[in-house]
Amino acid sequence: MSALRRPWLVAVLLFALAVLLNLPYLAGGFQGDDLLFIGMLREDPLRFSRWMGMWSVDDIEMFRSLWWYDADFAASFWRPLPSLVIEGSIRLFGENAFPLHLLSLLVHGGVGVVLFLLVRRVTGNHLLAALSGLLFVTCEDHSLGIGWIATVTDLMCVLGILGALWAHVVWLQERKAWALAVSLVALALAFVCKESAATAPLALALLTFLVPQGREEGEPSVWRDFGTRVRGFLRDPLSWAPAMVLLVVYLGAYKGLGLGQMNNLMYNDPFGQPLAYMGWGLLYLPVLWLATLTPIPPSMVMFMPASLLPLAILGGLAFGCAVVVWWPFRHRPIAVWAFATWTLALLPQVGTDPSERAMYFPFVAASILLALLLAGVLPAAWQKTSEALPRVSRLGGWYVALGIAVPGLLLSATMPFEYRTSLELPEKQALTALPHIRAHRPDHVVALNTSGMFATFYVGGALGMREGNPVDIRLLSSCNGVLSVERVDEDSFVVRTDRTGWLSNLFSRAVRTVPHLQVGRTYERDLFTAVLLETTPDGSDVLAVQFDMAIPLDDPRVLFLYWNGEAFEPIDLLGLPVGERIPLWDSSNVWASMM
Repeated sequence: MSALRRPWLVAVLLFALAVLLNLPYLAGGFQGDDLLFIGMLREDPLRFSRWMGMWSVDDIEMFRSLWWYDADFAASFWRPLPSLVIEGSIRLFGENAFPLHLLSLLVHGGVGVVLFLLVRRVTGNHLLAALSGLLFVTCEDHSLGIGWIATVTDLMCVLGILGALWAHVVWLQERKAWALAVSLVALALAFVCKESAATAPLALALLTFLVPQGREEGEPSVWRDFGTRVRGFLRDPLSWAPAMVLLVVYLGAYKGLGLGQMNNLMYNDPFGQPLAYMGWGLLYLPVLWLATLTPIPPSMVMFMPASLLPLAILGGLAFGCAVVVWWPFRHRPIAVWAFATWTLALLPQVGTDPSERAMYFPFVAASILLALLLAGVLPAAWQKTSEALPRVSRLGGWYVALGIAVPGLLLSATMPFEYRTSLELPEKQALTALPHIRAHRPDHVVALNTSGMFATFYVGGALGMREGNPVDIRLLSSCNGVLSVERVDEDSFVVRTDRTGWLSNLFSRAVRTVPHLQVGRTYERDLFTAVLLETTPDGSDVLAVQFDMAIPLDDPRVLFLYWNGEAFEPIDLLGLPVGERIPLWDSSNVWASMM
């Protein structure tokens, strides 16, 4: 098609499609972690240095108010550039989310365009480049990351990585110093956006090894004259050593200067806990493979833990099928590079529960692999080569068209509406407590339960943002299940759940450091003491907790609330019969709790 030979037109169309599919997010507000950032920026003086950024703060009131918070908890990151961008927008435009949502859309569109330009430069194949960009911008897994302001870290990081790779290819082709400088600057900018950039120098070095002239055309098979390829790579250190030095400096500074600290059960450190990390990888990596190759969302594991093993098995089978259909491309440098980069980019993501945002960088390379198959089943007039694919690869191409591209486009067009509702829900639910708080004016608010685990961190942030000052709210449980409360005496009560998920869900694990829980363990807090009454047999979760208040249950200084399915409302704990379990709310339907 002649239109494909007009790169500016393809770039404009890809950018426009990326923006159009996510346009509903422009009407969104601040959600989730954004609320915590707003609270930080309202403080004077700021609790963080601009050199470190907002992500360096882990001493957050809502974290410490959770009774299961462990004192040695740590979760800080060095992401100063996104922090400056968010703060700059709020200082310039006030607490208005529109500019930041617009930025996310523009950056995402930019990622799609630069991916197209990168593939076009390396392969000279306009169709393959356009399909790679198209598959990327229509992938439904990106929707959540685009619509949530706090995840602009992923978008900015990947834009920097792709900018570095594109400039590096220009350097390999033309040997112009400015291209090498731009590549290193873009890589450095990616480093200060998110830790995922740590795999980018390896992808850059691999690109140098596979396409030393910056072009795939005319390159021999990857595996032919392998020794000659290795010697050529070693004789050209200027094309890969600076990026590797930058990586070493980054990792050394991160560790040596303490730029980031991690000690909680939400993340698994591959260096500090290699065996545990490998165990997670054996299950989580296939789930991410499955998310790449099907429309099945990886976060299903997060909200439905029982789905982990079935999805991991399906992912392993899907990966095996993918290797078979990709096998005919094993001699092409771009295919080998994309497969290796996809694998490298996935490895850091298996340190925590699978999620859609974990797919953003890996899908850059995966888009190229899928585009290779898709291009093979398009009309011959569109093809650059008449070389026919084997039947199995053609079947793979039709699967990509009907099982990935079409569903991806349809889902990408509808998901912003669903995700906006889901992301805004914790704030809307939290605000139902405001009338009661304003009526009672308590010193402390104790919420017995919520609609589900997604509300864990954000109830206090939402109330504080609306009230203009922090609200001392203590969240006792936030899980999906059937919870009940039972009064013990004038100043004690017990909260129970009928299933796991109280302290084992992703959000609860984020502030925990002790993996095994024992009956009788106590958590001393200023307002109450929490005592574990019943745990799961393996000690990974708690099923019943007794709360011994420091003040009587009817003391007016404390307001007890519970979620009734539609709103928070007061509950008179002293008026409950002693020893009788009173059901609170059945929040076991995960999807209903998020919509």
